[in-house]
Amino acid sequence: MDETIESITEQLLTEIRIVTGGRITPDPARSLADNGINSMGFMELLVFIEQKWGVSLVDQGMSARDVADIRALAARILEGIRRA
Repeated sequence: MDETIESITEQLLTEIRIVTGGRITPDPARSLADNGINSMGFMELLVFIEQKWGVSLVDQGMSARDVADIRALAARILEGIRRA
């Protein structure tokens, strides 16, 4: 299946629900912190991203812009998939 920003966003939203214990309904237009993701949750997301898509954002380098909101993170993941 070819990934799109939309499909990656949906999978990230599902994972954020899991990481936060379902305490919130994540909003793709808001930051990870605004969606209840703390530093430990961020590490869990990074592991999920690497296992799911084979993209190591740490190795590829990230900026604050890449995690400004969930859609930006999805776009960064898609970019990493296309580089592979």
